[in-house]
Amino acid sequence: MLSLEKYIIITFSFLITAVLSTCSVPLKNGNVYDKRLNYTIVVPQEPSQTELFAAEELKNFLNKIYSKSISINGKNDDITFFIGKVVPGKKAGNNFKEGEFGIFRDGNNFTFSGFDDKDADPTGSIKLCTGTLSSVYYFMTKYLGVKFYFPGSNGYDFKKDQPVYFKDKSDIPRPSFVVRGISIRNSSYTTNQNILFFRRSLGNIPYWAKKDYYYFYLNKWKKRFEKEHPEYLGMYNGKRCSCKFPFHLPCFSNPDVLKITVNDILNVLENDLSIRTVRLFADCPLRFCMCDNCMAMPERKYIGETKENGEMVYGIVKKIMDKVHEVKPDVQFLVQTKIYTSAGSYYNPPHLVKMGPYCTVLHLTRRNRIPVFDHSHEVAVADAWLKDSVKLVLKSYERYPEAKDYPLIKPHLDQRFFKLFENKALGTINSEASEKVPYSFSALGQYLQMKMLFDINTDLDDEIRKFCAFAYPGAAEEMVRFYNYMEEIYSKRCEFSKPLFDDVYKFENLQISMDILNCAVDKVSPDSFFFDQLYNDFIKFYEKSKRFNDK
Repeated sequence: MLSLEKYIIITFSFLITAVLSTCSVPLKNGNVYDKRLNYTIVVPQEPSQTELFAAEELKNFLNKIYSKSISINGKNDDITFFIGKVVPGKKAGNNFKEGEFGIFRDGNNFTFSGFDDKDADPTGSIKLCTGTLSSVYYFMTKYLGVKFYFPGSNGYDFKKDQPVYFKDKSDIPRPSFVVRGISIRNSSYTTNQNILFFRRSLGNIPYWAKKDYYYFYLNKWKKRFEKEHPEYLGMYNGKRCSCKFPFHLPCFSNPDVLKITVNDILNVLENDLSIRTVRLFADCPLRFCMCDNCMAMPERKYIGETKENGEMVYGIVKKIMDKVHEVKPDVQFLVQTKIYTSAGSYYNPPHLVKMGPYCTVLHLTRRNRIPVFDHSHEVAVADAWLKDSVKLVLKSYERYPEAKDYPLIKPHLDQRFFKLFENKALGTINSEASEKVPYSFSALGQYLQMKMLFDINTDLDDEIRKFCAFAYPGAAEEMVRFYNYMEEIYSKRCEFSKPLFDDVYKFENLQISMDILNCAVDKVSPDSFFFDQLYNDFIKFYEKSKRFNDK
């Protein structure tokens, strides 16, 4: 069989035709995918992409971990691992709701199953639920002792010939958040490696939490209608125009504008049946048409001195939703709140309509206010939206412009933030990392965010120690000090308007961080390739601070 590293980059179409045709043995209710030592892995007769990849991952890791028979509850009897819906009629896999998964034991028979979106591509996208695959990874991490710390073939750890203790009839976890995501954009690892790390970290992005199609007016309507139908464009300061934001919206009091918008969306949906979630409006400040008819719209009276446009934004979205649902009743819509912009905000739920369960609201919260750490307004907004029965997902701009490529190391602050929204928001798909940030700066945060989203009460100090022991063998103590110190100086931040090199990351602060890393140099094992990445990236950052200080 192909190695795991080579396997993850081949297409599933090849795997389904090649692997099953050569490695499967037919059974009454499934096919033998692998048989080794004292265990057998069985897949359905017609496995999905998710079930097939779950079997492959289980096979590969069992091959790595076990050189002798697996001990289950102190015995070495024969074991059968059933993947997915192998046995018709059983509870396993048939009654799961979106995002759920579990492990079922009947003697030495184990069934791994969960809610799987039928179109999910577990190695090609982080979108859609792959519960059966999550159940396999959950089994690996909880019962086999496998630890996934970062992407790539060197990013995980395990103990050889680990005995398994599984006394209960089932283990169905209840994660703290349904939507569990991180950034998969970085320059250190391939897209496939990042997606695989997301799945192995028990990530979950339901279809309604991430857009399939983005409909917005910015730039597009001006090109289409400026000459023949200028009446469709919004009026600002007495002129019809639709160009730069925030003055780019059409005239929504014109009935043709709503019809055109709805028809545009329906045409896209008809031509691409895979689209299930539509997002409306560009992510930017919004000002609405000022013609007499628009000014007379009932939603307009709710716009006060703060230019809070929520009633208009969500009122228009609701009208579009209702018209689309007349033809496509199951389509989900996605919108976003925006708080405190000079050109207007839209964070409050509307008074005149209810958005309802077919709407996901991305709640854009403000950056952490250090040292005050006040998110009371965002929590109040979340509570207000919950009364509308929408699905609320957090969208925090952790990497705001002035942070550039700096190392924002603040796991305890992140945990406090997520705890504020437990039982309010359904989770997040955003994280601090980006393609412009060295992954060595983001690795710990990525790892811990997935831990927190699964269990908000995760012992961060313990997990930091584990991460450092794995990533920096021989210098774990020093690296724990490094991470704790970096969070300490961030927690004392004074002004967001200041350049970070003149506040959090002053040269004198970074000198202490550099001293800790130099101490670790003398202790870290040569096997720690990851330390070299962090050390070299931090030196560059340290030298930038020094140049700033020397000005």
